[in-house]
Amino acid sequence: MKLNRWVFVFCLPLLLLLTAIISIFYMAPTPPETVERVDGVVRVLMHQPDEYTIMIKSANSSEIAMKHIIVTKTNATKFLADVSAGEDAWVKLTKDQLFNKSSLYYYARSIEFHIHSVKEVDGGGWEKREGRRSTHQGQTNIIE
Repeated sequence: MKLNRWVFVFCLPLLLLLTAIISIFYMAPTPPETVERVDGVVRVLMHQPDEYTIMIKSANSSEIAMKHIIVTKTNATKFLADVSAGEDAWVKLTKDQLFNKSSLYYYARSIEFHIHSVKEVDGGGWEKREGRRSTHQGQTNIIE
């Protein structure tokens, strides 16, 4: 009789609390996705398989802007050689609203590069931090 009361008084509320905490984390709504098309891409630099810089020419000036993009989801990068010779390359980004708080990087859940050919993708420099004081720098090279 005392064992049943102990289970009822202590274990049942603990089990309910644990269930409530788990449901908060697993049932939390995902941030909304927004898709953006970036036109006028003239160059793609690949730093790592999930990190790119795109160079974008302005439609009404000679200025070329750069956007540094980090893909937050694994295997979410596609390269499509589907742009005809007279058209500009473009990029389709699915923005990650959860991480887009920094002005240094642009975060995307997925990215599609619509290019003329894979020869438009060049290597880019990278820096990897390991620990507090150790950094490694390198260059990604395209091998054909």
